[in-house]
Amino acid sequence: MKGKTTSGFEFDIPDDSLKDWDVVRNLSALEGIANEDENDPTTLAHLINILSNIEIALFKDGGRAFEKHLRKENDGKLPTDKVLVELIEVLKSCKAKNS
Repeated sequence: MKGKTTSGFEFDIPDDSLKDWDVVRNLSALEGIANEDENDPTTLAHLINILSNIEIALFKDGGRAFEKHLRKENDGKLPTDKVLVELIEVLKSCKAKNS
């Protein structure tokens, strides 16, 4: 599954990665917190943990290229909001291609 985020990160996710138990389990957990209070710090921490696990399991390199791209785009920093937006964009792209 190939794609490109709006910031220009090009990704190539093996099809079998979307069937990997770690990815599926974390996607399920992500669905599970959809109804939680988004302003609750515990919910945000849970969301970050889940997306971090997805990043590691989804990308062949554990997300190193993804993070390198974001650091390059943000003066060496890895802003949490940018990571979350880009990772969700990748996931939505994968979902759209699988539909």
